[in-house]
Amino acid sequence: MNMYQSPLDEEKEKNKKLIKIMAIALAILFVMSICILVYISYLQKKQLKLYIDDARINLTSDMIIINDDNIYISINDIAGKIGYAMNNGEYKEQYSEDTTKCHLTNKYEAASYIQDSDEIYKTIISDIEQSDVEHEYFTIDEPVFSQSNKLYTTLKGLEQGCNLDCSYNNENNTVEIYTLDYLVKYYSKAVPDSQKIIEQEDVSAYKNKKAVLYNMMVVQNESGKYGVNSLNNETIIGEKYKSITFMEQAQEFVVETEDGKFGIIDKDGKTKISPEYASIKQIDKDRGLYLVSKNSSETSGRTQYGIINKKQKIVVYLEYEQIGINKSDFPSQDKEIDNQYILYGKCIPVKKSNKWGLLDINGNTILPIEYDSLGCKSNASKNNSADSLLLVPEYEAIVVCQNKLYGLFNSSGKELIPALVTDMYAITSSGENQYYLTYQGNTMDVIKYLRDTLGIQPVSGDVDEDYDDNENDEQITTNNIKTQNIVNQDTNSNTNNSQNSYDNMENQEDIDTSEISDYDQESVTDIEDSDITQIDM
Repeated sequence: MNMYQSPLDEEKEKNKKLIKIMAIALAILFVMSICILVYISYLQKKQLKLYIDDARINLTSDMIIINDDNIYISINDIAGKIGYAMNNGEYKEQYSEDTTKCHLTNKYEAASYIQDSDEIYKTIISDIEQSDVEHEYFTIDEPVFSQSNKLYTTLKGLEQGCNLDCSYNNENNTVEIYTLDYLVKYYSKAVPDSQKIIEQEDVSAYKNKKAVLYNMMVVQNESGKYGVNSLNNETIIGEKYKSITFMEQAQEFVVETEDGKFGIIDKDGKTKISPEYASIKQIDKDRGLYLVSKNSSETSGRTQYGIINKKQKIVVYLEYEQIGINKSDFPSQDKEIDNQYILYGKCIPVKKSNKWGLLDINGNTILPIEYDSLGCKSNASKNNSADSLLLVPEYEAIVVCQNKLYGLFNSSGKELIPALVTDMYAITSSGENQYYLTYQGNTMDVIKYLRDTLGIQPVSGDVDEDYDDNENDEQITTNNIKTQNIVNQDTNSNTNNSQNSYDNMENQEDIDTSEISDYDQESVTDIEDSDITQIDM
């Protein structure tokens, strides 16, 4: 056996070993690279990502919170990224800096969010007075909450308020948001007749574009006639109407015929209200109530209004000059007057032959149509801080005017204060309204007078505790109530004199101003000498 190995053979053996080592090292590096790539991919999947209209958005640390598989997003941080401006306070109170509330606005619409509330409202922005702007209310899946001075809502809450399509993919930890403009352009490819709607840039077109969020698109053919198709281009409403307006809250369409008649068609293409009215407007979604009118040619030269329900049954006959109050007349009570057509959810203001009254939601009379107006818009006290007054919410009360004097009735039609006072008004302090009346030159706090003097308890628990702070507040005595002859109140008092005084006021509307003056001549002295506290305004 040859024990000798040449240097060349030794070199070859070393090279073989080196190649093996390098191959093993490369294999290890390759495996490590694969592992690193897999790990990076894993980290990328675990990392939260946000896409808006398919574009990656950089996330701040607290823009999105994941808690028990629930996704919450900062309204403050997301607003600008979806085309909205964010401001503190509700849209109803645009100049408030209340950080527990906010409103987002784009060119056409505003959406308001309130901490600890699962209700939001949206408002189409127009050129009319803000107090006349109507708000559509929506319930979201969870209440808005605050963290680190930011308001958070769920993806569904953001989606509902800002007309978005939002989703979360748990597998790749990705939030995807699509804006209304993106969705309309995307689905228009499958619905050719929607192109004209897309090109329009106005409030009406914006309202109609929102139908895409509910799997529908308003369309317009070459002849200019409107209809509605599904997103896969199937006909829901034929292209034969002069105009169509989408009502988001009800998910219905107001349609207008060529002869200017309006009706309602639902999202399934079924006619809810035949197009036979000069105008139509939903005023109560839950009850399915609609304000309708007949034009002048059908009503002896006058436009007359009524209310029908979703089954086309008449609730209030079409015989009134006006239904509902003008919110712009009572700017300080915008919060209290959510629905200008149905006050407190039960009282319908109606005007006929230039007189006002109240009906209930079944069309029955609450107050006869005999009052000159509802609410007090004048200010006989000449107080520069005073605002017009319609409602006293703590008592579900409504101010009425008769013969230039004012009174107060509750929502059931019970008289709380006869129409004998000079004026009634509100003064806003720290964002809250306080209510006053003027009688024979004396100013009285309405709630104190009703509660402490007359013993009528509020129907709501919103009465300011300050009313109880001073037990020694000077009040109008029972004797003064009788002699002033202000109030007609049912009482179970055993004092016959008091009972007789109240009984004598049952026909108070028959007493004219001069009789009041003569009747109360002696009581004026009583008032001046009484313990009435004049409220320094």
